[in-house]
Amino acid sequence: MNVNMSAACCICEILRITEPNVPYNHEQIKLQVTVFLAVGAQEFFEVVVTSLEKLSSVSGGYYDKMTKVLEVFSKARLPVLMLDLQMDGHRLIVHLFRHFLNVSD
Repeated sequence: MNVNMSAACCICEILRITEPNVPYNHEQIKLQVTVFLAVGAQEFFEVVVTSLEKLSSVSGGYYDKMTKVLEVFSKARLPVLMLDLQMDGHRLIVHLFRHFLNVSD
């Protein structure tokens, strides 16, 4: 779990650094993620979603890492890419929102 969270945080930092300048359109986002897809976007999204499952019990540095991942996740519009790129994204989005609802309880 620790390695997964750290890896997700590192990948999100790379995405944050390389994201296009705002305002950007959907095509720019897709272009940015082309390289990302070549290195296993499906696995990355699965790691992020499963890491979020443990968010309510995480403390210290890992909580900070996951909040950073969530911040980049929203700014880079990654949930939209999960749906647009047809990589089992619908299932992952459902799991993502279930985790959010469980954590908020």
